[in-house]
Amino acid sequence: MVKSTQSPLRVSSLKIKDLCLAFRISGRKVFHKEPERCPYCNSDEGFCGIEILGAHNGPLFWECESCLRRLLRFTEKTTIKKVKSTNELYYDLEKMEEDLWLEIPN
Repeated sequence: MVKSTQSPLRVSSLKIKDLCLAFRISGRKVFHKEPERCPYCNSDEGFCGIEILGAHNGPLFWECESCLRRLLRFTEKTTIKKVKSTNELYYDLEKMEEDLWLEIPN
């Protein structure tokens, strides 16, 4: 088992600097809609939406499919507020996976 060298992210005292480091966000420009081209590598391969369970219903960040840089979808203040809203949440991912297979598909 490989042990992480990063200290755990303390959501309650989150600052934008911590957020950018923890989630590997490039730059501070906001892209409310998925960009057509990456502002870093100029690729038009598309983006993947990165979601954080409980923070927002939909992507919180955009990740370039080509260079893997992550971009903000919301302002720094809004992003921190949304991430902080997950501070007291607990997810039992193993139980969630078990229950997923018991449900009828949409």
